[in-house]
Amino acid sequence: MRKDNRQIEGRNPVLEALKAKSSIYRIFLEEGITKSAKILDILKLARANQIEVVKRGRKKLQGLSRTSSHQGVIALAEPLPTFSLKEILNNCYRRDKDPFIVILPEVLHDYNLGAVARTAEAAGADCLLISKRVSIGAAVSRASMGAIEYLPIVQESLYSALEVLKKDGIKIVAAESEAKSVYFKTKLTGPIALVIGSEDKGVTSTLLNKVDLTVKIPSEGKVGSLNLSVAAALLIFEVIRQRSLE
Repeated sequence: MRKDNRQIEGRNPVLEALKAKSSIYRIFLEEGITKSAKILDILKLARANQIEVVKRGRKKLQGLSRTSSHQGVIALAEPLPTFSLKEILNNCYRRDKDPFIVILPEVLHDYNLGAVARTAEAAGADCLLISKRVSIGAAVSRASMGAIEYLPIVQESLYSALEVLKKDGIKIVAAESEAKSVYFKTKLTGPIALVIGSEDKGVTSTLLNKVDLTVKIPSEGKVGSLNLSVAAALLIFEVIRQRSLE
């Protein structure tokens, strides 16, 4: 295997990667696997794009897996394409579209990163901006259910990115449990960047000093906070809801 390969595991993620024409160069398929509709679609697209399909026994495929949830299919692909924030913004301006950027300063769990990517892609966000330190591996791809094949991922300095956003007049809104404004009572239309903090610390005080507005998700229960991906979904789709009313 190539050292720089990207591993995609699971029927839906592999199928979406093929549909998105991602640079897959080899597919491992479990020997004797039941040829469901998705497996047949995977094989059809692999043949059409002259992608090598290699059959492996269950134990060998499990040994290759990085997620233990491969569903009998593992694909190897080139790394995801790289994008800069300026490139994303310029593309929005060319289309006369208000930018919608989702920012995760820190994320501890692959599942949350994948889940937020899935939500952001479903909502039509223009990109997901994450730290350069974050690795987008097979578990992230699996959790996103193929969304990362379509959603541009930007990995660059967060503080430099915030300066670019401010310069372009894009409102930066952070989720903060102590905020005075409730998210669904706050105007979230126009060019916007949503900042959702890490699972353990939320948004740091240093970062909060650089945003334009903070909003909270009200809670009536005894548990004080929501899972990162759930909080992100609420905020992301509130932006979409408000935009739909304009």
